[in-house]
This record gives sequence, structure tokens and C-alpha cells, in this order.
Amino acid sequence: MARATETSSGGKLTSGQTTVKEYSVLYSPGMAGLKAGDDVVVAFDGLTLQGEATARLEGLELRVPGGIPGERASVTITGRSRGGPVAWGRLGTIHSPSEVRRKPPCPIEGQCGACGLQHVRDRDQLGLKVANALPALPPESAARGRPPPRIPFRSR
Repeated sequence: MARATETSSGGKLTSGQTTVKEYSVLYSPGMAGLKAGDDVVVAFDGLTLQGEATARLEGLELRVPGGIPGERASVTITGRSRGGPVAWGRLGTIHSPSEVRRKPPCPIEGQCGACGLQHVRDRDQLGLKVANALPALPPESAARGRPPPRIPFRSR
């Protein structure tokens, strides 16, 4: 019996009577229960390239602006992706703050959204950015594991 495969993007390859659907994203049963407005407590374990803290929650990657890896905080779910296991949230109470947290120096930090890591001390921002970039580097470069020298007039 020949089999055909239908991709998750809707493209269909046909070579017989049977159709088999293959999806690259597996959803856990618990994911259906989370919706916008739900309050959860999470432990942040990473950062996105935009500076949002990430946490794993019931099969979802939860992205929260203002969090720092290692912190535990209350988060309100603000939305979910229709195409994959991603949700976004708003930071609430920080139960265990990171030692690198500071008050953002910019008076419009919460309104603008352009600088994703202002709540992290300057000297620690570089370490978080390097840790985020290391997996994308070739193994011989990543093995060195240290950032390039800081140029005095540029700190981003």
C-alpha cells in the first residue's frame, strides 16, 4: 500500500490512496488549558535574542519581557502563538530576584520597549548576550567562550 504525506504547512505529496499527516510540533494535553489572563509562577531559564526571559511551562516556551534567567516570578499569560508552542506573558511579582537586577536607568523604559536588558547591570548584560550567542558559533570559536574586548565607545 502506497502512502502519501501531508505536511503541516498544507503541502501534499501523493503516491497512493492512504494519507498520513505528519506534524513537527507535538502538543501536550496540558497546553490546551493555558489561555490569556491565566496567572502562573515560573522559573526563567534563558533569554531570547530580543532580551525576553524564557521558561518552559506545560510544553510551551513562555517569553516574558523584564525577566532574568535564574529568577522565579509570577506571570500573567497575555497571548499564545497559533502556529507553535509559544506563549507570551507580563511580569508580575518577582519571588526570587537575580543579583544582577537593577532599576532601569531610562525613564521611559516600560513604554518604549527598545532596550530589552536595561533591568540588568551593564557588566552582566554582556555575559548574558555571549551565553545566548555561543550556541550559534562554530565549535572552535565557542570553545574559547570569552567575549571580544570591549570597545570604549560602544557597549551594545
